[in-house]
Amino acid sequence: MIVVDTNILAYQLLAQADPTMRGVAARLLAKERILLPVLWRHEFLNVLAGYAKARLLSLEDAEGAWHQAVSMAQHVEAEVDMMRALELSQECGISAYDAQFVALAEGANTVLITEDKRLRHAVGKRAVGMKEYLAAR
Repeated sequence: MIVVDTNILAYQLLAQADPTMRGVAARLLAKERILLPVLWRHEFLNVLAGYAKARLLSLEDAEGAWHQAVSMAQHVEAEVDMMRALELSQECGISAYDAQFVALAEGANTVLITEDKRLRHAVGKRAVGMKEYLAAR
């Protein structure tokens, strides 16, 4: 089981995403059970809004992606220890949003998969990229 950040879902579900990353995300998500903090919903909605605003995605397609994501992720949402997330945000110098993903991974005794290089650098071995994770398996 792994925790994935919201962008991993976006790579998987949005045809407009980088095709290489989309393929990597598909392999990762086919191989592993995932966990997500409830926050993923807010972040994914923001991704969809950004794509629609940039006219990379129609409103109808954004709504379809939303329903697909909720259907895919509704059974893998988990509560986050918010006080641990607060501690991690201060300890690592990251946003409280990012800290929720890290805290969830820590609480589940697993790793966060993210393509956010800045976040990976800030939290060390608590987070890895998709390709790195898959190469180690």
